[in-house]
Amino acid sequence: AIVTIGPGVELSSPNKRFHADIGVAPTYISEDQYGQKNLGGNFQFTSHLGLKYQPTEHIAIGYRFHHISNANIEDPNPGLDVHSFSIAYRF
Repeated sequence: AIVTIGPGVELSSPNKRFHADIGVAPTYISEDQYGQKNLGGNFQFTSHLGLKYQPTEHIAIGYRFHHISNANIEDPNPGLDVHSFSIAYRF
């Protein structure tokens, strides 16, 4: 499990078709070992940057980059980068 709570900012184009969001938040991860990668503890920080295109009122296509790291408060601190893509339908 990954639990994160923190602020974010979203900017939209005047026509509301393009969106960009950015944020950073403290994060708790239930497992600090992923395969051979030791993330160095359960307390981490997550930063993200996302882009979304909304061609219609109901459909959105997005990309978000997450970086998870313990900010050198524990050793080791290899960090973990996650890329995610999304397609959403809004009712």
